[in-house]
Amino acid sequence: MSTSTKRQFNALITALSLALGFSVAKGLGEIVSMLRWWLLSRRYYSRRQVELILQAESVFHVIILSIKTRQKATHLFAIFWLFLILGSQIGLALMGLCYSVEQADRNVLQITPGRIETPDMSTLRTATTVKSNSTSRTAQEFTANSFGQISLAYTTETLDQQPSPGELWTAQDPLMFCGVRDCRYFFHEWAAATDNDDEEQEDGQRLVATTDRMAIASASCESSLVSDLNGDQDHHISIISKSGKLTSVFFPLPNGSNQTTFYTNTSSTCGPGCSIVSAVEVSDTDSWYYNCTSRVSKVFNSTLPEHKMGEGLRSMAAGGIALQGYDVTEVHQDLNVQFQTYPAQSVFGLPVEGYANSMAISIARFSIGVVAVTAEINPTQILDGTVPAQGDILVVEHWNYVIMILALVVGWHLVFGLGSAFLVIKVIIPSGGPLAIARVLQPMTMAGSSGGRWTYRCVYMPEEMCYDISMEQQQLNPDPMRLAVPG
Repeated sequence: MSTSTKRQFNALITALSLALGFSVAKGLGEIVSMLRWWLLSRRYYSRRQVELILQAESVFHVIILSIKTRQKATHLFAIFWLFLILGSQIGLALMGLCYSVEQADRNVLQITPGRIETPDMSTLRTATTVKSNSTSRTAQEFTANSFGQISLAYTTETLDQQPSPGELWTAQDPLMFCGVRDCRYFFHEWAAATDNDDEEQEDGQRLVATTDRMAIASASCESSLVSDLNGDQDHHISIISKSGKLTSVFFPLPNGSNQTTFYTNTSSTCGPGCSIVSAVEVSDTDSWYYNCTSRVSKVFNSTLPEHKMGEGLRSMAAGGIALQGYDVTEVHQDLNVQFQTYPAQSVFGLPVEGYANSMAISIARFSIGVVAVTAEINPTQILDGTVPAQGDILVVEHWNYVIMILALVVGWHLVFGLGSAFLVIKVIIPSGGPLAIARVLQPMTMAGSSGGRWTYRCVYMPEEMCYDISMEQQQLNPDPMRLAVPG
């Protein structure tokens, strides 16, 4: 939520909490205002006790009443009432400890239109890694292979960990996500720098948001067992085809063991963003040959021409694992023939022992690494969009406590209300407001300060078909003929 939404939420929660507290207090007060007449009808009380009972809505007067009387029933009533009203208020107050509004650490807020920065993926720029004004193909190929190896410095996660649009990205978060068939990279964007920016804010760092734009790298491979690393022709090897026949294939294999060499011919094409890559895995036991087709997709969910990725960059990323940018062969002075060798102890030289799918995902991982590092290092472009901003999130850590508090408050309120209703139906409650109560208390006021003990009586008068309600003073010799309706 935004800052303004946070303020509105806090105001709403405060208002609801106050309203709920007032509602509970008022409901309990009305219950006690009726229950006090039942309590007055049970026995005779001193004038002071009567006054305290009539003011039972006040917690202070309930405490004084429990001190002034010696009756256990009154003590129990006072304790129960104090427990109920204080417990309700404390419970409602504790609800504020069950939730909090905290700064969002995983998602950013994108609701404000503005200027944003996003990587320029039209081509692979070499100026950031090669101190030369050259934009030659060889420099780009060398840079592409370098970017693929640099990508090992970033974390790679599985596809089930891939982010959703709007998630905050930091350098500690995964940059690439791989499954069993492909690897993916999600592009990022952040607020464009302005002249009004505070240079010290956030230590110069800006919020980087993950977008729904992504590139997918995939590969498919076929594996064959190598029968002879030195074929009948120079720079050829002999492999056992699927039919079981010996086949000679061109491969500029360098000397050495326990290594994997990747080879590509950049003049051979299989379509935009596609490259044919071969590999030979040399070991002290069996050696394997792999023939692979590597692809890097277009940018999915792109909405602007500036979001698209150049075809040249896609093709170089697809074959990046084999690119070197310079010719090292003695026989073929052709820069289209490129190969790179990786030791068996390295990530991309790890032996897969003929498992074609494992080799395919290794090539796909290198290809998506080229795309990801290019996006992180290439110059940016400024576009119109929604600026990522820091937001807040509502965190409810203890839903069970919230439900328990509300259930107890409502449940005790209901039980107390039903119990009180069952008791007060045995007495007649004065109706009519303060004037009706004044008429009931008239005998006490007329008696002055003579003291005595008083009780509430309601006597049914058949002639008038109504009740005579009043405060009755205890007599030393009470009239046995006076009919009183017991409470």
